[in-house]
Amino acid sequence: KKESLKKYTTIDFPILRYNFINSIDIDVAYAYKGKGFFRFFGGFLKALVQLNLSEVKNRCNYIFKNEDIYNTYSKIIKLQTQFNTKNIYFINLGDYAKLDKNIPYKKKALTKLIQQLISVPNTTVGIHPSYASNLDYQKIKLEKGRLEKITNKKATKSRQHYLMLKQPDTYQQLINVNINHDYTMGYASKIGFRAGICVTYPFFDILKNKEENLQITPFQIMDGTLNHYENLTPEQATKKIKEIITVIKNVNGTFVSLWHNTSLSEVNEWKNWTKVY
Repeated sequence: KKESLKKYTTIDFPILRYNFINSIDIDVAYAYKGKGFFRFFGGFLKALVQLNLSEVKNRCNYIFKNEDIYNTYSKIIKLQTQFNTKNIYFINLGDYAKLDKNIPYKKKALTKLIQQLISVPNTTVGIHPSYASNLDYQKIKLEKGRLEKITNKKATKSRQHYLMLKQPDTYQQLINVNINHDYTMGYASKIGFRAGICVTYPFFDILKNKEENLQITPFQIMDGTLNHYENLTPEQATKKIKEIITVIKNVNGTFVSLWHNTSLSEVNEWKNWTKVY
């Protein structure tokens, strides 16, 4: 900063303050709800054949108690209200495929959920472009339109499913459909600073030598990174997150966390991870 001011004396550096953004990807809104009779009982029979007793129990709980293990939204909303956080949900509205397995976008369960989420103060929803959209960019516009129809609002924020990012192609396709803020920038396999900084910055297309109308906000930690890639215990993960937060606070940056509703299910590998969240 000091060296820049020596050469460019008229630069007005903004005053930065530590900020926190809590982002949640909804790849699969519900484990069972809204999936239809054949899909549900097909999974039930598969669990029986494989003697997956915990899954059989979970499905029985849904049948008799209407308890869906991925329905963690009341927990999320309660904590948001308690700590007054800004929450952004990125929702996959792609067609069903091998790597896109959300319930159909027309299902009442999904539309009702989205409308419930946007009614919560300090909450924004954005599009989570499907994995399939990386092979067919026209799907981004289609899926964005689905979200706008449900919310009756313009969708301007996005994060790529599976963090699929091809530069500059992906960003240009987002710009083409009037997305002006993307949150994909971050590592899947490790925590840290993929962009080298922890503040929002504009996308600069080096091929065009032009700053584009697209803001990039990097994230620093993701639930799956901590659990699946780094194989940390909940206690170790909490320690790592605190270290990252301290570094970001020291430079008045923006801490962005990436979670999934499924990671707060408290089942299987996600047992005891709600306390980390």
